Amino acid sequence: MSNTVTVPVDEHGHVWFYLNAGRAELIVDFVGYYQPNAGQKFSPVAPTRLADTRTAGGPVAGGTTRTVKVAGVGGIPADAQAVAVNLTSTEATQNSFVVAYPDPAKRPEPASNLNPEPGKAKSNQAIVPVGPDGTITLYNHAGSAQLIVDAVGYYGKDGKALYTPVVPGRLADTRTTGMVAAGGTTTVAGVPAGAVGAVLNLTATESTGAGFLTAYGFGSARPEASSLQTLPGLTVPNHVTTPVADGKVSVYNGQWGGPNHVIADLLGYFTQG
Repeated sequence: MSNTVTVPVDEHGHVWFYLNAGRAELIVDFVGYYQPNAGQKFSPVAPTRLADTRTAGGPVAGGTTRTVKVAGVGGIPADAQAVAVNLTSTEATQNSFVVAYPDPAKRPEPASNLNPEPGKAKSNQAIVPVGPDGTITLYNHAGSAQLIVDAVGYYGKDGKALYTPVVPGRLADTRTTGMVAAGGTTTVAGVPAGAVGAVLNLTATESTGAGFLTAYGFGSARPEASSLQTLPGLTVPNHVTTPVADGKVSVYNGQWGGPNHVIADLLGYFTQG
């Protein structure tokens, strides 16, 4: 199981990891950092589908790559320097890993963004520099898998927002208020005033059916994209970057799944700057 995490560092540049039970091996891949008065500003966008191999191109075979146009499409400007995308795998034929990277000739090793698994639709968010001709490249290691790419924002010269990290804090937990019905929406409040975007760890738990959750700006039209895939009997998290309105985010539970409990933890937020 993999997940992207955006987390503050301590005064020595350290990040700490806590495991609440049992034992586990941990793998940490570094994908970027925020620093005062440096780098590119961010602009969130409503989740927008950029690629879906189920409808174009077919499954990505093991040991092969697929190129996806990201700059100049889906609300992302042509001069974007990096994109934030939600990656989803489905119909995987064996355990594998997927890497998203900018230059098709320079695949990073060892690193991964997503871990496809047979019988499960799985999602993870990735922040990827934009490569040649405004593209990113997806590599699938083994078997074959259908891959879906949804844009959630970009970094660039015309970016509008600066990031503020916070110590992770819980904003919503429907285990205390009741499950979100299939086809239903819950509102997550408590994002700091003035925020135009939020970085959340969104979790689905006690799911009764395979489906999906979509996070999007409160009061806006629901996009035809997903933030994470729900799986019955499993607790599934995902790093989500989403627009915010009035300090709120809407979370929709796909109508063809089942009821879910939804947990939202705030990792940071973006403000105009």
